[in-house]
Amino acid sequence: MATWHAYAKLRLHTKLMLASFEVATKELGRLFRAFASKTANEFDTRLLPREVAADTRRRAAKAKSTATQQPQSTQTSSPKKKVLNINTYKFHALRDYPWTI
Repeated sequence: MATWHAYAKLRLHTKLMLASFEVATKELGRLFRAFASKTANEFDTRLLPREVAADTRRRAAKAKSTATQQPQSTQTSSPKKKVLNINTYKFHALRDYPWTI
């Protein structure tokens, strides 16, 4: 990640640097996929208390705004499990950085 970030922050790129940047981007993508499939599942990650509180407030406001909806139960048990999702735009857009430069 540090190598990829260094390439991205450069102010002047040559064709050789851009080729190296593309290789580093491909390797970074491979490493992210390997991490997501193997390592990320080994960690029991949960929502932070402030995230749980924000979710509870959001649900309460939504229930209050829709008067016809039945009241939803609030979460009082342990926070929801949080998993790494690499199927987001920021991971998808990584491959476009060298081409954009």
